[in-house]
Amino acid sequence: MARIWGKKARNREVIMNAAKKLFEADGMDRITFSDIAKEAGMSRTTIFNHFPTIGDLMLAMVDDEFQNLLDYYETTRLEGRELIMALFNRLIDDTCDHPVLSAKLISVLMINREEHHVLGAFTDLIRVNLPEDMNDEQKADVVTMLIGNYLGLISCQVLQKDGFNKNKMKRRFALLSAKVF
Repeated sequence: MARIWGKKARNREVIMNAAKKLFEADGMDRITFSDIAKEAGMSRTTIFNHFPTIGDLMLAMVDDEFQNLLDYYETTRLEGRELIMALFNRLIDDTCDHPVLSAKLISVLMINREEHHVLGAFTDLIRVNLPEDMNDEQKADVVTMLIGNYLGLISCQVLQKDGFNKNKMKRRFALLSAKVF
């Protein structure tokens, strides 16, 4: 998705931030565009002009999250394992800040065929930063295991009702990932 600039971009950001706050506090199923409009300080019409459906809003949130990771990827001086770990640490930060929304966005990303390019692009970022001496099959296995580590951490946190502690999850992800590459 192309980046949007100016007032339109600011309005989209305000709408998405208001929706994130409400989704996290009240659950995804209870929130309406009227609620989002009130939280964002905008009219429902403005919300509908940006996002015709809640599904469109969710897809925009997925795209926005990936764009933030891509911007980080393009501007950081990190590479290799350090970069891969930094990307996952950023995901863990967002997950801990918005665990309910993150879980929903992950499911939307996996289920919605139109959004598979986002997951594919993320896996490509990981793959190109793996050691060059790995063959394609080894790289595919490592990518699978890293994403599995991330998703497994989220699942365990939810099931164990431990809460989402960023530092604890990052340490655990690092330990699990050290076994992978």
